[in-house]
Amino acid sequence: MGKLKDGFKNITLELIYEANRIFTCHSVVQYHLRECYKGSSDFDKEKEKIKKEKRRMEKRIDYLRRAGYIDVKNGEIKLSKKGLFDVLLYRSKKIKSSKSGKYFYLVIFDIPETMRSIRNLFRKVLYNFGSDRIQKSVFVIENKEALKLLKEIIKESDISKYVKIYRCIR
Repeated sequence: MGKLKDGFKNITLELIYEANRIFTCHSVVQYHLRECYKGSSDFDKEKEKIKKEKRRMEKRIDYLRRAGYIDVKNGEIKLSKKGLFDVLLYRSKKIKSSKSGKYFYLVIFDIPETMRSIRNLFRKVLYNFGSDRIQKSVFVIENKEALKLLKEIIKESDISKYVKIYRCIR
């Protein structure tokens, strides 16, 4: 199977991320089967739709697993670190830069070289927010929504001991 379109991949990963419970492959397929049966009387057509949808879902799940975005163990689908970071990066692109009143936030970080991929992601997210770069590891954020997502990234990637955020008055 070829590479999935970025939009689909991001939406699929975000849906998996948003679910507070871990989906099983069986329940995902069952959901789509139930959706295919809604409001139709032509059983053979529905049966064919179900088979196609099941194959399509299995291909999507297999692609995401092979690409390292999800882990499938014992029929459970769970976002991997790579998938989680992709979702958070995708979300950061959707946040529009705006000023949040009388405060701004100074983000200072010193993430070690051994965590380079996380550091680069962190920097990329800060750029996506439209934040101002003071130095290579010092940024100014003016948006509360961006700050909320940034704190989620810090928590999920376990880098809180390397990052400091200061609230400053204008």
